[in-house]
Amino acid sequence: MEKLTKAEAGYILASGCELHCSECAFISSKGKCTDYVKSDEDVKPFGGCNDWKDLSKGRIEGNHDKTRIETGYVENKPGFGCRRCEELEAPDDCKRVDKRSPGATPGKIDPMGCCNLWEADPKRAKLTTPALIQLIAGGRKAHAVIRVKKQHSDGWNDA
Repeated sequence: MEKLTKAEAGYILASGCELHCSECAFISSKGKCTDYVKSDEDVKPFGGCNDWKDLSKGRIEGNHDKTRIETGYVENKPGFGCRRCEELEAPDDCKRVDKRSPGATPGKIDPMGCCNLWEADPKRAKLTTPALIQLIAGGRKAHAVIRVKKQHSDGWNDA
């Protein structure tokens, strides 16, 4: 099977987050997704989709014109990303995305990246981030910085 380029797969690098709705720029301060039509705007803090945008760069007012189905909305409490995808070939390759193609992280697929082809790995998708990093490091000392965000009891982050 021929691999897709990073651009074709929508590959991004998202270090320091779990790619949850609670970390997405389309989510309003009231926890509603502004990318979605009214009937789909109520999302879980631990949801995620292919339209995810990094909240650390500021909030974005969406067009309220997409559905959860169109964006591939799914829920996974531990988070998303290559590190939790069944397509990852640790430590830095993917079964479906060409690591040599132009884009973020030249020459590799970073475990902290993510793309539109994400499929939950039966084991890694359920692990906490520290356990996951240790697993990917293969028992060696993991060289990763895990940024902890302030999180409210309802699961939504301050921005």
